[in-house]
Amino acid sequence: QLNFTADYVFARTSIGELTGFLSVNWQDEWYPNSIWSQVYSTPSGAPGQPVVHPSLAMDARTLVSGRLSLQEIQVGDGTMRVSLWGENLTDEDYPKSGINFGGLSIITESYGAPRTWGLELAYEY
Repeated sequence: QLNFTADYVFARTSIGELTGFLSVNWQDEWYPNSIWSQVYSTPSGAPGQPVVHPSLAMDARTLVSGRLSLQEIQVGDGTMRVSLWGENLTDEDYPKSGINFGGLSIITESYGAPRTWGLELAYEY
């Protein structure tokens, strides 16, 4: 797993500071569990042979997030910040976890959030 972040002040103006933040997270293929195993019983109820089901690999992924802010805006006795932010900007479709239920022939995966973005207003006094 590799992480890169950058935080930069573009300009300091009479209105406030224009800042930017970028975060990039890359994660290689990984396995949430090392092994899934099961022991089948014979029709007579005696223990059978153990079966090892294949591990379910989580795909490699690159997640990009960012924020652009105008901050330190003087409003009364406090300061205000206006930010435009985004998460998963490349709209990566990625699994966060998975389970192989083996003998039930069910494989499940839980996925991360799609591209999200928003506008944030904050006031500090």
